[in-house]
This record gives sequence, structure tokens and C-alpha cells, in this order.
Amino acid sequence: MAKEIFHDLLCQSKLRFLVILNEIGFQLPTKRTIKSSRWMTKRDGQPLQNSLFDFVAEDSFNNMEKEVAWYLEEQDKLLWWYRNEPKKDYGVQGWKKNRIFADFIFTNTDNEPEQFNRVYVVETKGLHLINEDTAYKKDVFQLCNKLAKKTTRTKLGLELNIPKMQFHVIHEDQWQRKLNEMFSE
Repeated sequence: MAKEIFHDLLCQSKLRFLVILNEIGFQLPTKRTIKSSRWMTKRDGQPLQNSLFDFVAEDSFNNMEKEVAWYLEEQDKLLWWYRNEPKKDYGVQGWKKNRIFADFIFTNTDNEPEQFNRVYVVETKGLHLINEDTAYKKDVFQLCNKLAKKTTRTKLGLELNIPKMQFHVIHEDQWQRKLNEMFSE
């Protein structure tokens, strides 16, 4: 029933879809306190180069998330990636009580190395974790993608420099193919 009410409110324009970035509210943190003594490194032991922060705690990643982080480190079209902290950082509010805190936020760039043209919000899921909550996250992210395409800055009455945003839930058995698709856009 909450999903129906949520959709009805969107259709009646009583509820609006907004991507909240620096210009209107959310800012990626400028610093982070790390309690771990083990830092995440590249596969070869070298320091991470494309993480938004110099140091990322290794214990904040499961095995699949480490693979994704290492993959992101190797992408030429990547400007930066960020390990989103659950219950603290960027979240998406759907029709259920709790916000969705995706695992990664990253950007891709085309010709200008210091600017990005897309922001990706990505939730990773091991196959053993696919359940009703995963279906809910997919539904919310599909709605975000649909509404992001329909809503223009002019419609919102805002003059913002917002790159395109895409929201994805990717599963353990398809993460590399999905990320390859994202970077080939």
C-alpha cells in the first residue's frame, strides 16, 4: 500500500524526485575518520589512486566490493570512486521507512579529464543476499532512473550544473559485465 501511495503522490506532483547534490543539500564528505589500521590497496599492494579519499579502511569491504573497487581503480574513464558509508552518507528515500545507502558512488569522464558527465550510484549484491529487500531497491532505483530522465532542471525551477545520474543494483554474477556497460556509454 505504501508503494501505491508513493506513486500516487508522485503522479499528483505532491511528491517530487530530486537528486540532491552540492548545490541543494548533500555534499560528499571532505574528510573521514578511519578506525581501522588496515588500508585498502590495489591488488598489487600499491596505494589506491582513484578513491575520493587517500585512505579507505579495508575492513569496510566484503570480497565482492573489493573486486568492484579494484575494477574501478583500473578504469581510464573514471574520475573518482567513493565507498558510500551506510546510514551516514548519500541515501535514497523510497516508500519504505529506511533510506537506501548504495555501496559505491563513482563518476565517468569522456574528453575532459577533470570533469565528469555521469554519476553512478551502485548497490552490489551477493547472490546469497537476493531477497525482497533487493527487489525493493531495484524498484526504487528503476523509479529514480525513470524520473531522472523525465525531470529537467527547468521543470524544477533550478539552475544547477548536475551531471546525469544513474542508479543500479548489480549482482555478484554480473557485476563486471554491468560495469563494463556503464563505462562504455
